[in-house]
Amino acid sequence: APLLRIAEVRLGAAARDANAYAEAQSVVEAFAKAAPADPWNGYLAGKLALAGGRPADAVPLLEKFTTDVPDSHAGQYYLSHALGATGSEDAIIFAMDLRARDKLC
Repeated sequence: APLLRIAEVRLGAAARDANAYAEAQSVVEAFAKAAPADPWNGYLAGKLALAGGRPADAVPLLEKFTTDVPDSHAGQYYLSHALGATGSEDAIIFAMDLRARDKLC
C-alpha cells in the first residue's frame, strides 16, 4: 500500500508539472513490478496516460479497472475525465449512468 500512495502523490505532481512525469512513470512501473496482479496497476497506468496527455490510452485501462474495482470513485472519476477528454459521446452516457447509480444508492 505505501508504494501505491507514493505513486498517487507522484501522479498528482505529474499532472501539474511535466518535469515530474518521468518520476511518476518510474514509481508506477515499480508498483507494477512489485504487484503485477494488482488491479490498481490499471488505475495508475490510466492516470499516467492522462497526465501525459493521452486520454485515449487511459480509457481502456480505466474501464478495466472500474470493472475490477467497481466501488472506486477515483477510478470512475478518472474514467469520466478520460472519456470527456477524448470527446466521446460515451462520456455523457457514463456520467448519466454514474448519476443514476448514485441516486439509487
